[in-house]
Amino acid sequence: MKNIKILSANIIILSLSLVFLGSCGGDDDADPKADQTAKLAKTWSASTVRLDNVDVTIPSYENFSITFSSAGTYSTQDGDPIFTGNGSWSFDGDNVNAIIISGTKANITLNGDATTLVLTFTAPDAPLTGRAYGLSGNYEFNLTAP
Repeated sequence: MKNIKILSANIIILSLSLVFLGSCGGDDDADPKADQTAKLAKTWSASTVRLDNVDVTIPSYENFSITFSSAGTYSTQDGDPIFTGNGSWSFDGDNVNAIIISGTKANITLNGDATTLVLTFTAPDAPLTGRAYGLSGNYEFNLTAP
């Protein structure tokens, strides 16, 4: 009888240990910003560009590309008239689905394997550095990367 009590106590202790160990979380050190930066840091080419729901890909953006670096900079090619040259980007606080790109907030949507990116933002009426008059409106850049 004493052996049964000892065996029962051991089974209870083993069961509680397994429950405790099983409840330990995985990698709590995951950094959402680092993960999103790794997905974003590459060269993206325009598949379509829309301004106020009108396709403006051709001729303005048919050869457009933007390269985001993990260091918080970007460079563009054939981005006139809305993107010109180089600039900086950062996340909008803790929101990894929004970036501040040369002072303008843009929402970003990346697919799971980080091969498509949708970049949406509103260009204000007044020109900002590097932007021309008459280009205000709601932009949607659909971008792809290898």
